[in-house]
Amino acid sequence: MIIGGYNPLYWDQSENSKYTRDSFIFSFRNKKFQTAKVGYINAYYDNAMYCGHNYGPTFGGGHDLHIGYSNDSYSIPYSYPNLGIPRNFNMEDWEVFQVIKK
Repeated sequence: MIIGGYNPLYWDQSENSKYTRDSFIFSFRNKKFQTAKVGYINAYYDNAMYCGHNYGPTFGGGHDLHIGYSNDSYSIPYSYPNLGIPRNFNMEDWEVFQVIKK
């Protein structure tokens, strides 16, 4: 499974939630685009992402998609739709990209 998310906000170590309506998470069951699912932030957009010094990328107020530093990755749907991401999962690899508008 391939999972990820997009958020236009700056990720920092502020120990705070951040607000945006332009955030989404996604999943693919395999490498085919036909299996893709995308879920945009719902009414709880004030919790679009969480920033913390002991956290990796974290989307949503319920930690809808949380990538931890100590292999404690999980998904608890709350601020985003349930995309079928397992509640607890182990990752082979993860990447963070910066998108820059021209």
